[in-house]
Amino acid sequence: LENIKSNNIKIGLASASKNATMVLNNLKLVNYFDFIADASKCKNSKPAPDIFLMALKGLNVEAKNCIGIEDAYSGIEAINTSGMYSVGVGDKKTLKNANLVVEDTTYLEFDTLMDIFNK
Repeated sequence: LENIKSNNIKIGLASASKNATMVLNNLKLVNYFDFIADASKCKNSKPAPDIFLMALKGLNVEAKNCIGIEDAYSGIEAINTSGMYSVGVGDKKTLKNANLVVEDTTYLEFDTLMDIFNK
């Protein structure tokens, strides 16, 4: 998160959890996020793209310029439908529709992701 912020890239959260802000506050991570989509204001849940579209709008960015990271099949489907580049974290079979799948978050290195995304 620090590396992303130091590169002047906006960070949004599109969680289905209604207590996402509280969790981020407790983890002392909330200040890294430029926008937190409010799941309670979404008409449809994942795999519908509503929560990701809300985040895009809140960040004032275009989907084609964004990377979405998810650990669930329905989240990958929602990211793909929103038009973002999808990165799955976890099982390659479950997340097979993602543009990129990594085993765990230790593989989410900023420079590596940017290189892959820009290709």
